[in-house]
Amino acid sequence: MANDFSSDANCKALWNLDNGALPTDSKGTNTLVNTGVTADTGDFQQGDASGLFVATDTDYQTITDTNLDAGFPLKNGDTNKKISVACWVKFTSVPVSSQFNCLLSKWNSSATKRSFGLFNRSSGGVARFSILLGTPGGAGTEIIDDSSMTPIADRWYHVAATFQDSDKSYRIRIWDDVALSTTETTGTSTNHMNVGSAAFLLGNTSDGDFFLDAKLDEVVVFDDILTPDEIDDIKDGVYGALPEITKTFTADANISQDNVLKTFTTQANISKDNETKTFTADANIKATKHFTTDANIAKDDETKTFTADVNIHKADIIKTFTADVSIWTAELLSADANLSKDDVLKTFTAQANISQDDILSTLVIDAHIRAPLDDSVAFVLPRPDAYDEDKLWDEENKSWYTPTSSVGSERAKQGGGRYHRQLVVISDQGEIYIGDL
Repeated sequence: MANDFSSDANCKALWNLDNGALPTDSKGTNTLVNTGVTADTGDFQQGDASGLFVATDTDYQTITDTNLDAGFPLKNGDTNKKISVACWVKFTSVPVSSQFNCLLSKWNSSATKRSFGLFNRSSGGVARFSILLGTPGGAGTEIIDDSSMTPIADRWYHVAATFQDSDKSYRIRIWDDVALSTTETTGTSTNHMNVGSAAFLLGNTSDGDFFLDAKLDEVVVFDDILTPDEIDDIKDGVYGALPEITKTFTADANISQDNVLKTFTTQANISKDNETKTFTADANIKATKHFTTDANIAKDDETKTFTADVNIHKADIIKTFTADVSIWTAELLSADANLSKDDVLKTFTAQANISQDDILSTLVIDAHIRAPLDDSVAFVLPRPDAYDEDKLWDEENKSWYTPTSSVGSERAKQGGGRYHRQLVVISDQGEIYIGDL
């Protein structure tokens, strides 16, 4: 993943230091003049390279104050007087004694045009990340050291520094890419910050011998104050990315999460995993559920309503509903439906057939089925729509028969084929029970 600074108006410059584009500003027009810096395509943090600065070769990159974009922080005449900078750095060597190595600066001591700089300096023989502030008038210097950690050579660090002149607040925040830890120093300065016309440089100051011996990558400058979370987002490469919240898809989209693939063919709103999901048009979800058209799905253990054809695949239970249907915990099917569970196959159409083992029953109207707690299936056989008036029903033998006597024939004509509504139960072992209601 890569940072996206394109929509942030407060981001004023971005030097990715990529191969073939070392001095290019990918955000504004602050193209640097390169002196000696080369691309290291084998060791970098983003893009395809980092910029290699060699102190003994006096490498640096620069742009004059006049050529800086309007709104660039601390450009001569700036009244906003706030700045945030962030970059990746890997030192080839760290300063000893009283040395200063400059990562970036807007600083000219000899011309009394000191403003701001981010350095790695030796303080009492210990290397420190430091902010240098030019005091009002540009002739004085205030040094703000970070004491939270000690940088060493041959290790990538992500470092950010912020300063707001109105309340003199500062922050130095550092990520150690080997220790995988973040440290920071915050506070307020003694002095306000000067704004002058010194050039902006990577790897040195305008007039000093503070050359950097390190690799730099993804140097970014803001005219605002970055929060710790924003600094960390830049470090993680997710700055400007969409947050992980409810998403709306206005066209075809594929969403892959964990091992579940979901495909939405038109507009769809998707909330968090355990919350209600609503699909406003045809949608296919390849997981435990498959919906072929509009569907509202509540939480797993709550009522589910499907407004058109739909297939549900869950655990070892497969249910297919070919018309509007509501499913409750007790499994009530109120229209045409096919139900398959374990080794028991039951099929209900407009005139439903129930097949279980070697037993076949036929229902002559739509079936209502409720699954009791013991996994048996019960349904009601209503009076048939048509019957043979010349036959009688034998309750004991469960069959129709033709009477042999004239009395029996007359009885058949008067009421043959009529019987009470009966309860039919198929147990989970396949046994069939029939009784009058």
